[in-house]
Amino acid sequence: MNCDEFLDKQYEISVQAGMNQRYHQQRYATWWWRWDTSFKAATAALAVMGTMLSVAGLYRATLPEWNIAALVLSALSAIAAVILNVVPFGTWEQQHRDFLRQWTDLREDAEALLFECNGNQPNDFHIAELKKIDAKVHRLCGNEPSPDTKLLDKCYQSEKKSRQPAVAT
Repeated sequence: MNCDEFLDKQYEISVQAGMNQRYHQQRYATWWWRWDTSFKAATAALAVMGTMLSVAGLYRATLPEWNIAALVLSALSAIAAVILNVVPFGTWEQQHRDFLRQWTDLREDAEALLFECNGNQPNDFHIAELKKIDAKVHRLCGNEPSPDTKLLDKCYQSEKKSRQPAVAT
């Protein structure tokens, strides 16, 4: 492997890692965190309101609307609690955060390797390390869930654009 091939492969790995960092950070980790937090907040709010209306209904027996409202809010609270406990929002969030961390580590390894090589002809150690990093890329790609291809393309374009030097005007 000559220097140009080494640099091309290192750049390709770094861009792929950056694209996947953007993908997991921009969409999924934040996406599932929002859903998890929203359901937790809704469950708590509905439970508190249902309890308050139930207590108020005890003292205002002449207002059956309060009891109906308390029953409806309690039912909504129970539904939200079931969804919160059945749908693994937190697990999905953690999965994408783990992917983000793994892609970040891989990118750091690839860019550190370029720094070590420092524009010189890569030696056998650098080539072997690049092959190890490339193998990690393939393992990570194999563990990834099916992607949102539009978002992945958008992240790829953003990553490529961020690596282009600024044009002086």
